[in-house]
Amino acid sequence: MTLTIQIVTKNNEDTIEKCIQSLLPLNAIIAIADIGSSDKTINICKKFKITTNSHLAINDYSALRNKLLKQSKTDWQMYIQPYEFLAAGHDEIKEIISSKNINAFYFKIAQGTIISKEIRLWNNINNFVNPCYETLKVKIGLESQNCLIYSNQGKIDLNERLVIVDNWKKMSPMSSEPYYYQSLTLLLKGEYHMFAGLADHYLFKEKDGQASVMLRYYLAMVQAYHLDLPSDAIKNVLTCIGVQPLMAEFWCLLGDIHYKIKQYEKAINFYENALILGSQRLQSDKWPIDVSKYKEHPNKMIDSSNKIMAETKIYRSITT
Repeated sequence: MTLTIQIVTKNNEDTIEKCIQSLLPLNAIIAIADIGSSDKTINICKKFKITTNSHLAINDYSALRNKLLKQSKTDWQMYIQPYEFLAAGHDEIKEIISSKNINAFYFKIAQGTIISKEIRLWNNINNFVNPCYETLKVKIGLESQNCLIYSNQGKIDLNERLVIVDNWKKMSPMSSEPYYYQSLTLLLKGEYHMFAGLADHYLFKEKDGQASVMLRYYLAMVQAYHLDLPSDAIKNVLTCIGVQPLMAEFWCLLGDIHYKIKQYEKAINFYENALILGSQRLQSDKWPIDVSKYKEHPNKMIDSSNKIMAETKIYRSITT
């Protein structure tokens, strides 16, 4: 065998069997590190004759993964979360590990309508970073054509992640990076006021780069949908558009804001921009994509806006 697949588990009895089943066609070594399961997770792994190594509760996921890498005896490595499963790309993975010279490969990670890209298969790289949301530090990677992982991030223990990021802040008091991941975790928890405050703090320090643009977009969404701050939301999303004008997500949010404040003609213009400019976006870029915002959502909202304006005109003609 030339491939080892890492899985770090903790109380994943609802998803781990599907995860493992999806990996069996690869004929790889499956290395499971359990960090404190009290449910049936370990018993399910034993059904597949997979040895589960126990680890103490941790405050650094990257340190654990780097430790697992040092223990691996294969050239190629892959990791998957216990709440994910490999939906497609098995044959491509086999081809990669037998013939490719590139050291790292991006997989598509699908969660609902949102698709992101992450390095999940690599060779001769032993450096995970970020204690809270472990990430491989890779300069160059090739995008796989068929590899697709479905994810259910609702299975993440968000309170545990907040404890980890607090420790990270203490260890790196001058770094702004922990504030980024703390704000995203609060967003996932639905704590919108706290998220907005931390996001503003981060964006005051870090104004450039993909992370800053996406965080500003999430902040604009919260301001528009949850905090009733349409003017602030418009300013933030316009900044995002200035950096990435082909992101239909940004134009749709601008349309949603104007739809909410009943400026339907402007909303239609923005939804049309989402359709037109979004169609020019390259699929090879590494920015996340919400596939619903490139056709389904803008078309639905244009129809809704036109219907409301037509009904308003009929009502006005009757009353006059």
